[in-house]
Amino acid sequence: MTSHLIAIIGASGSGKTTLSRYLCQALGERTGETINCISQDVYYRDYTHLSAAERGRVNFDHPDSFDFAALAGDLSRLAAGEAVCVPEYDYVTHRPRARARHVASGGVLLVEGILLLHDPRVRELFSTTIYLDLPLALCFERRLERDVRERGRSAESVRRQFSENVVPMFERYLAPQRQHAQWVLDNNDAPSALVDALVTRLAKCKV
Repeated sequence: MTSHLIAIIGASGSGKTTLSRYLCQALGERTGETINCISQDVYYRDYTHLSAAERGRVNFDHPDSFDFAALAGDLSRLAAGEAVCVPEYDYVTHRPRARARHVASGGVLLVEGILLLHDPRVRELFSTTIYLDLPLALCFERRLERDVRERGRSAESVRRQFSENVVPMFERYLAPQRQHAQWVLDNNDAPSALVDALVTRLAKCKV
């Protein structure tokens, strides 16, 4: 049984994870389908060969920081009806852990990330693509609050990373993905309306 792959793309702090969790629950309740959700972040490359100082300079918003070949391989197998074990990523040591999380094939798979439509090998695997189009100022406010509260970072370090990495990479690599999205959502769009549209689309795919 093949999977219906849905991509959710947006800047850091745009609400990708929150929307993914909401859709997982809402679509599961409405369709009775198996709903799985994974993040592109677990496909960051292994940086343990670098010193701590060098790892601190890695730009995790640049396409080169992701292992697109591994991501494309796993999504291809899921789309073809095969189950896979996806990696987990250790954000302290900056390397993938053992592939410990089993993801079954079939049903709906939500994938959220900042560069899911950048690489053609990955982009062509998605049946549905959603782009979250929120002002960067709002994204920064959300990320600042999250990183200080959850990751123990200083406000200054968050501001510096956002201005030096997030904004330039957004303008160069992330924003151009908007042209590939089937749905573009802003902060005023109701998630419930998206669920209705997705349920309709999923039903048509089965015909």
